[in-house]
Amino acid sequence: MARQFFLRGAALLLFNVLLVMSAAGVGEAAFGAGDLCWTVKITQDDEGPVTQPGMLVKFHIKSLDTSTFVMTGVVNVTGDNPFIMTGTATKIGTKIYANLVATQDHKVSESGKLWRDMDIMRFTIDNATLSGSIFGVGDSFDRTTRVFDPMYASGTLTPKACP
Repeated sequence: MARQFFLRGAALLLFNVLLVMSAAGVGEAAFGAGDLCWTVKITQDDEGPVTQPGMLVKFHIKSLDTSTFVMTGVVNVTGDNPFIMTGTATKIGTKIYANLVATQDHKVSESGKLWRDMDIMRFTIDNATLSGSIFGVGDSFDRTTRVFDPMYASGTLTPKACP
């Protein structure tokens, strides 16, 4: 008899926990307020296909309403200054479309160049899996030689637990 009450109580507790988790969206991938991280892997650049290691991108996201978000992000680059991104995102159906601007003021390179980068990017993210794609165009400016270097890149976004 005690075992029946225990099992019934455990089943009721489990049902209530699942109900609360479902209402809160816990256990489901979903784009929303808070911190989200992705591994960005560039697969194409302006010269064609490339193989590069992935880089961790961390965003802080603020929800303005159920379909509009503000995003601020950073890529910490070992031995260089951070790559900073800001922009907005819009949820349309099952996709999130983020338009971002990014800048990086590089430290002096080994060749003595002083590069400054400006990029415009688009993230397309599946709201259920948080996976997606990226493409962007940009321009780098060498403050030493006064030369511009335009670029294009595209690749993939894979969700990752934030450090």
